[in-house]
Amino acid sequence: MFWILGACVSAARIDVRFKTPLALAGTFLALVGWVLNQLTMNSRSLPVFVHLPSVVAESFMAIGVVMALPYLTGESVNASFTRIKGLAAALAAFSYTLYLTHRPTDAMLGLYFGKSEVLSV
Repeated sequence: MFWILGACVSAARIDVRFKTPLALAGTFLALVGWVLNQLTMNSRSLPVFVHLPSVVAESFMAIGVVMALPYLTGESVNASFTRIKGLAAALAAFSYTLYLTHRPTDAMLGLYFGKSEVLSV
């Protein structure tokens, strides 16, 4: 549902009057959602701090990103990315290569080295 909402906002290129304050509020809401999400996760080192369904925290993050989309799809942001076109292309190629190779590499290393129960050096 949130993906569709974000896709619609991005594709519609809605002319929002106050893009910057909306983006700042969305960033804040996404960060609050991220912190709440981290606090609701099970951990071996910390007890669950917040008794809040994780779907609520994830909703905060998704709505925050959707709120920031009108600013992120604006001409000023696009113009700033065209100045670093070569760097962006290199990072995109690296990201895609990492996406393709990290899961098989992780599985192979897990078979070879095994999985640890505790985090250590």
